[in-house]
Amino acid sequence: MLDSVDSSSRQFLIASERLAERLDRAQRQISSGKRIETASDAPDQIGELLQVRSAIAENQQVQSNLDAYKLEEDVAANALEQASSVIDSAKSLTSIGLNGALSPSMQANLVAQVQSLLQDMVGIAGTQVNGRYIFSGDNDQVPPYTLDPMQPNGISAYAGAASTRQARHPDGSSFAISRTAPEIFDSPNPDESVFGALAGLLTALLDNDSAEMQNALASLQTAQGHIQTQAAFYGMAQNRISQATDSAAGKDTRLQAQLSSIQDVDVTAAILELQDAQFQRQAALSARAKVPPTSLFDYLR
Repeated sequence: MLDSVDSSSRQFLIASERLAERLDRAQRQISSGKRIETASDAPDQIGELLQVRSAIAENQQVQSNLDAYKLEEDVAANALEQASSVIDSAKSLTSIGLNGALSPSMQANLVAQVQSLLQDMVGIAGTQVNGRYIFSGDNDQVPPYTLDPMQPNGISAYAGAASTRQARHPDGSSFAISRTAPEIFDSPNPDESVFGALAGLLTALLDNDSAEMQNALASLQTAQGHIQTQAAFYGMAQNRISQATDSAAGKDTRLQAQLSSIQDVDVTAAILELQDAQFQRQAALSARAKVPPTSLFDYLR
């Protein structure tokens, strides 16, 4: 008989513990809005939950990278607009020189202005974004060029490296987002070299030679066309980044919905579960209270 009493008590305690767990779980779910907070809440869904969370984190990193790339592309596109403006200024100076022989003072003035434009172009080639020289390729901690009047083009050798920089699309593909300074400002094709064209104009002015100035003007026009072609590359990269950003935002929405379907609680169902557990606990306590107390003497009669 004692064993029977002990068994009944154990069953009551076990049932009470289970009800307490139900109450605690329902209260936590209502408070947090989450159906799954620990692995024990839904062991069969933890794998899927972790996978979705990982996908969300990865996609958010892609979004963050795209934001950084967008800034870089915007700055690069603006830099090439400035480069084109510098060439316009150089073309205007060339036109002055073509009007006739230059006086020594005018010649000196034009030479100084072209030297200033060359310095401006070196500065544009050294454009930085977040501490990176964006036209220095993978060696982006050093400016691509410095002024060097001892060199034919008036600049130092390229100090950067080839560019392998690419943006990752949310679909897993990648696309190029950068060009190097030699590709943009100092093309191997002499007719397309911005620095070569400016250096040619400087030489023509120093020689005070109108024929050389005419050639310099043609070179500047060709170099400007090359700059515009490079600007088109950055324009396309901007479009691709914008499309990738939209795609990443859509993917994030889908993943968040998937995550919500796995871990978010049905508040109405949780409230009903809480109420049911409270009712059952109260009923159990009431029933237990009606059980007559017994002692050892009751079993010795």
